[in-house]
Amino acid sequence: MSMLDYEYWPCPFCGKGTIELMVKKGAFSAKRTACRAGRGVTMRRSKSESVIMSDACPNCGKKDEEMERKWREEGLI
Repeated sequence: MSMLDYEYWPCPFCGKGTIELMVKKGAFSAKRTACRAGRGVTMRRSKSESVIMSDACPNCGKKDEEMERKWREEGLI
């Protein structure tokens, strides 16, 4: 099981350029400690999902900030 996934989406503006997205999945871990006195401590740690995308569309030249804003408006990310 890989922690990184590569996805390829079309450009939201021109539809022809291919944008590479690297998605790092979120993770959750829990650790419990114990001692003789019976007092256990549970430590929880979680990391949220992060997305890294290519700088610009190779076809129309739109920047990554503009593409991310458009995808957020459409509810894709």
